[in-house]
Amino acid sequence: MTIDWYRDLVIVIFGLGATLAAIALTVFIITLTVFAFLFYKRLKPVMASIKNTTETVERVASNVEEAVAKPLTQIIAFIQGIRSALGLVKKFTGKEEE
Repeated sequence: MTIDWYRDLVIVIFGLGATLAAIALTVFIITLTVFAFLFYKRLKPVMASIKNTTETVERVASNVEEAVAKPLTQIIAFIQGIRSALGLVKKFTGKEEE
């Protein structure tokens, strides 16, 4: 057995090792892809439900804004206007509180 035989043996062993590593990596990538696809398939209905819930919350918030916030803002603005008018009346009548 010469050095050439050992060299060839090492080349064959490393070649087999590289081939096995490439196969293992390929199997890992395929497995990971399958699991990612299955995970996506399971999450798709959940994501659709979350989207529907979000749209419902947006509609409710819009309705609350229309029914409560805008009229309340108008009432508050009206009350502030009355307070300002009363303040001006007090200022012009000369009645100041001590």
